[in-house]
Amino acid sequence: MAKKTTKSEDLDFTYILQFDPELEEWRVFAADWIKSQKRAQDTRKKAIDKFLIEYIHGLGLPKFPSNFLSIDFDAPLLANVLKNLVDCNRLNNYVLEFLDWVLENHFSAEDDNGKKVIAPGFTNPFTKKKHNKNNVESNKTALPHRYLKELRDILCPPNAKSFSDWEWAIENAFDGTNGGDWFAVDPELIDQNDPGCVWRKRTVSVRAHQDPSTESMGHQVVGEREVVEIWSPIRWVALYVKLELPLRTSQVRWLDSGEADTWRYQGGVWVENQSSLTRGSTKHPFQKGVFRRFSDPGTGEYKTALYINTNKTADIDKAEDAKGYVVPWDHPRVLPWLERLRDWQTKYNPISAPAAWASLGIVAAVGRLESDYKKTYNALNLMKNKGEITIDRRKNAPPASSAIRSEVLPAVTLSDMERKAMRQALSEDFLKDEGWTVDSSGRIKNDKGRPIFAAGFATALRKIIEHS
Repeated sequence: MAKKTTKSEDLDFTYILQFDPELEEWRVFAADWIKSQKRAQDTRKKAIDKFLIEYIHGLGLPKFPSNFLSIDFDAPLLANVLKNLVDCNRLNNYVLEFLDWVLENHFSAEDDNGKKVIAPGFTNPFTKKKHNKNNVESNKTALPHRYLKELRDILCPPNAKSFSDWEWAIENAFDGTNGGDWFAVDPELIDQNDPGCVWRKRTVSVRAHQDPSTESMGHQVVGEREVVEIWSPIRWVALYVKLELPLRTSQVRWLDSGEADTWRYQGGVWVENQSSLTRGSTKHPFQKGVFRRFSDPGTGEYKTALYINTNKTADIDKAEDAKGYVVPWDHPRVLPWLERLRDWQTKYNPISAPAAWASLGIVAAVGRLESDYKKTYNALNLMKNKGEITIDRRKNAPPASSAIRSEVLPAVTLSDMERKAMRQALSEDFLKDEGWTVDSSGRIKNDKGRPIFAAGFATALRKIIEHS
């Protein structure tokens, strides 16, 4: 007969579940931590025992680490449980070390410099004690967390229910003609009954493009027209996510919407995805979206986590299913707004097919080898930018393409001198003086009709001048 494991020998803390099976997540974390400790293991185990049984269970505190470690939870003093023990300060510090380990390994991510950063919404409520029983423990939230919370509340008010409640973001939206937050749309796209549809009417100037070969390069105003524009929340949701989670900007930008996943996160529950983009089956589900469905090992219930699908150079040489990582908490603030953004994208900025990663021009951004993209699933980018939407009623209008097109523009800025020199090279006076002509294909010929520059040279030069 196998020898029964005693409580002191149980490094898996299985006896904890006798007090409450819902402490399973704490138990798993505690078991992983204690096995990684090489010194004072018995005393450390005693500290975890006091923390889980007498503190968490005994005081009826949150049973899930994500709730207990939230900056919104006001944890009672641990000293009240440990104060009658001779080694109370030592036990307090071991619990502190354990919670630091949990935060670093399960509630953090690498920043742009490869340093692990704890998620802004989480903190260790305890402080280190010296070997002095009269030390007073402070439970006050660190100052930076308060500032982060104020920033989040400005951007997304606590009582906000839809994007129309993001008043500060709407008032400070960018109006740029390229990459701004307001985009011209066909009036038929506006849904006045949708609180997530923020729109406006305004009068804009109609400009005529002048010949870029002339010195008076620019845009001439020839009239005015009224346009209907819709506000895109994409940039602001990305900022909000960065205020809530320790993610790099590139990681937020390339989050997958989950529109092709077998299961769809909807209103806090999971339902079968009815989208035409759906892949996989209920038996073999496809999961690539930021909403990650997983089975709780303790209860068997399905819960929700966050899946970050890029992880810089850590993804190199990994199998496709092993890339990225799961953030194991059902974030009560982030998940609803990611869901609203996904629904907004589906309604106002839909796509009919996933985009190949290679077409997105982000090899350097996410640290993947270019050859990897041939083996990588196509992406449904949650933060895909909002472009101008047009409903084309022309009789001979070309059919809409189902492919996602992307254009990578060169990071080149011409100086005034360079721009002037290029304009002069295509000016009528210069061409006339040299005896050159430009044909309809953009080919430059000399006075004998022989090509000096190949077809497309002049037109390409003009495009560079116009867009630089």
